[in-house]
Amino acid sequence: MELTSAHLRYLLAIYEVSRTHLDISSRSIAEKLGVTKPSVVRIM
Repeated sequence: MELTSAHLRYLLAIYEVSRTHLDISSRSIAEKLGVTKPSVVRIM
């Protein structure tokens, strides 16, 4: 699988959330990126 700019954006969001929270949820990633929870699940 090729790493796209969208994948990189999500990975960076996961990293940023992980710096302040022990648990990383699709909700926290969605809030960080301003997308819906299903969008987070779909790209993962």
